[in-house]
Amino acid sequence: MIPGQRHDPSKPFTPTFDRMLWTPRDVVTYYSVQTIEELGQLGVVIARRMRQPLGQVCGPITSGGSGNVTENIRTINEWVNCLESKGLPIFNQLNFHSAIVRLHREGKLPDMGEQLLNGFFLPLFENRILQKVLFVPNWQGSFGTAWERKKAAEFGIDIIDLPASMNITAATMLRW
Repeated sequence: MIPGQRHDPSKPFTPTFDRMLWTPRDVVTYYSVQTIEELGQLGVVIARRMRQPLGQVCGPITSGGSGNVTENIRTINEWVNCLESKGLPIFNQLNFHSAIVRLHREGKLPDMGEQLLNGFFLPLFENRILQKVLFVPNWQGSFGTAWERKKAAEFGIDIIDLPASMNITAATMLRW
């Protein structure tokens, strides 16, 4: 996601391929992956190219949060934009959302729970590519977000709870 870019919630989330991070081959791979594990490998490749220490905004998408997928995506995207505007390097999981949805619709990702979490997110955690995970408010009702928090603790990744407003304090910035 390019800092300042906004997701139009009336349309499917469309990935942005930052030319500093994504090669033309990566884009072809994105549209042709056949498994969630292949997409997870691509996520690792992109994340490793990013400035460190790297963070990821974690929050509900399909379960919990507002109870609405579009609204949950909007919340995550707004937090990504807010943190990137402060100069913080953020791995934007939303750039992979369309491919995840495609795999699910094609029957190649029948389980949007454990299969998705283990295939796409686990490599980012177990390889410690992420050094910070930032949790949006009201994440607690989400199975996937609770899984991310558990894995972050398991792998010693810094956990930051974001405030109810997007007013990022100096204390949050210092934790970076």
